Amino acid sequence: YQRRVHGGTEPPKVQVEDLDLIDEVVSISNHGDQVALKGWALVSVTGSQRFQFPDDCILPAGSSLKVLSGKGARAKAAKDQTCLFWTERFVWNNFGDSAALVDDQNNTVSRVDKPGTAEETGAGLTISKLDLIEDTVLITNTGTTAQPMKGWTLTSATGNQTFPFPDDFVLRAHCAVKVWSGRGGKNHHDGVAHLGWTDRYIWNNTTDTARLVDATGKLVSEVEETKGTGVDLSLDLKEEVVVLQNNTHEALDLTGWTLKSVVCGKQEQCFRFPAGCTVQAGGEVKVLSGKTADKQADGSTRLLWTLRHMWNDSGDGAVLLNAQQEPMALVDVQPEA
Repeated sequence: YQRRVHGGTEPPKVQVEDLDLIDEVVSISNHGDQVALKGWALVSVTGSQRFQFPDDCILPAGSSLKVLSGKGARAKAAKDQTCLFWTERFVWNNFGDSAALVDDQNNTVSRVDKPGTAEETGAGLTISKLDLIEDTVLITNTGTTAQPMKGWTLTSATGNQTFPFPDDFVLRAHCAVKVWSGRGGKNHHDGVAHLGWTDRYIWNNTTDTARLVDATGKLVSEVEETKGTGVDLSLDLKEEVVVLQNNTHEALDLTGWTLKSVVCGKQEQCFRFPAGCTVQAGGEVKVLSGKTADKQADGSTRLLWTLRHMWNDSGDGAVLLNAQQEPMALVDVQPEA
């Protein structure tokens, strides 16, 4: 509000000096006498969200304070007596918002309007890497402003599977986030630099396309990955058979390569391919286990692992590692409903 003085107006003594949409900080200063802020509130006009000042909050003459929100706000406020903690959620709209300071009579004392910028449309967001083997997608914000991801999605074109970003997730400027899937994918989730999609494998090892779509349904970024490794795995839980398919145009020497079963995201049991084992271009090699595996094996394209049952009928996965222990192919199988 403004108080009239001798036909003019007197500017408010307590003012919202600045609203930082990116860092989620509102700065408030007192240019007059000491003010008790009991009953006062700070309001996000766009989101109609309200912060109530503590009853014992006093703003001395000539002093200032900051109201913090967003991830890490509690820790920041604890280190600075001039800061007040609002919430760990993101409050302010990066596309433009207004901060209004209201007194105990609900009168607007001061207000700051902060428009968004052209960069806050998601133009700075790109899919910088799709890793078909690791089953991850890296998304980078190359712009100078943060991007709220509410309503945004990441889609695998081959399987038509979609990941909706958390409503409160914001990708900060000059930062990246990795979206994980596959066995143990959710274990990587920290809500900031890593997001866990699912514990099932999403991306096709041979070729797939990742699409990033904004809240309006507009395609923002698309990456097609076709190189893969040229090696595919398939797993039959009931028959206890793993098939390694060589889709390259050259013979593949499997000396030093290993096949491991994966249970709950942990590599459990290991089969080492015999020295000199080769799979021809376009050919396949089967790894057999179970009670009758020795009767089916021929030592060439049908290899005996063990007479024990290796694979979990309730769901299991396999990872193929080369001689340098780098993952070359993954497969995840869930039981039929």
